[in-house]
Amino acid sequence: MTRSSALKKEKQLRLARNTSKSRKIINIVRKNTRELQNYFISNKSQSTSNEQFTYKTRTFTGPSCQKLTDFLKQKGTDDNNNIHDYYQIIHNSFLLQLMKQTVCASCKLIWNGDMSVAKREGLYCSLVFTCCCSHEIKINTSKQCLNTSKRDINVRSVIGANFAGIGHQGLVKLCAILNVPLPIDDDHFFDTLDYLLPTFESYKLRSMKNAVEEACKKSNGRKITVSGDGTWQKRGFSSLHGVVEVLSNGPTAKVLDLERLSKKCSICTGLLSIKYSDPKKYSEIKNKHQCEVNHVGSSASMEVAGIHRLFARSKMLYNVKYAHYIGDGDAKVFPKLISDPPYEDVSITKIEDVNHFSKKMLHRLQKIAESLKKTNIDGKLGIRGSGRMTKS
Repeated sequence: MTRSSALKKEKQLRLARNTSKSRKIINIVRKNTRELQNYFISNKSQSTSNEQFTYKTRTFTGPSCQKLTDFLKQKGTDDNNNIHDYYQIIHNSFLLQLMKQTVCASCKLIWNGDMSVAKREGLYCSLVFTCCCSHEIKINTSKQCLNTSKRDINVRSVIGANFAGIGHQGLVKLCAILNVPLPIDDDHFFDTLDYLLPTFESYKLRSMKNAVEEACKKSNGRKITVSGDGTWQKRGFSSLHGVVEVLSNGPTAKVLDLERLSKKCSICTGLLSIKYSDPKKYSEIKNKHQCEVNHVGSSASMEVAGIHRLFARSKMLYNVKYAHYIGDGDAKVFPKLISDPPYEDVSITKIEDVNHFSKKMLHRLQKIAESLKKTNIDGKLGIRGSGRMTKS
């Protein structure tokens, strides 16, 4: 056998081995994909062999999916009885392949033409399939929400971007990576948010009210045990915005009430640019707009002021009183509730959170051990070691 023949045979064997390996990888990926489909989106009432899937029941989406579903039911764009009521991403070339396997209704020949976009609004578009005989077929890629010009897919994209915490810019990047059209522009994005806000606010209030009634049922009365905590937009106690919330007590704690606190109003800040150049317009806008500032003081005091505010309005909102407060170790919240009691006939009692208590105890013991590291105690330096305080 010549050297060239040996090299050719070796190349063929290597190609055969690579082909076999590739087939195995493809089979494994196909199997894993099928398992994921069955786990996440298969309709359990149907056989998975018919390749029909539904996105209707997905427990991992949480309450966010429920908010969206409630909104779409109001707008008449959500149909629970239709197993095909969901979106499918498909490449344009496959649409053309599909059309070329059909018969044109006009010329009665195999369809042969091209596809164009007649109209586009963000992720929605109107497709036109034109046969060589000039016969046109028009298809919309998304339904229109009732009593509005907004398209269902654009509304869903706005909601999804906010639930995922990526905002408009993140949504633009995601669409670019997926090689799909860009979403609606920045102005329409926030206009859609303003349009959705009343529906979500209504759902939020209803959800919190149900959580309060559930807590009252567990405590057999209108005096319940709650916990409270706060968070800020950025760390370092220099944030201009913060949020505080009160939660029910139990393994599955639910939000009973929340409050956003702000030290700065974006509209007031923006108006400073025309304060002297157009004082009339400045005064008109400033007097009409709803100022976002609802907290005066340090950022660190937001949690104290916010939780006290939530306690004070519980009677008016839900006809309940937060009689027992599970503290998170903050030394300022509970003294504020005692010095300025939100209720006349109820003395609030504090229950120390075990997790925060143990964490604080650990830090203090570590501090003591560090300070006594060079101190001779019973012939040994420090208090650590065998038979003494250990890390475990």
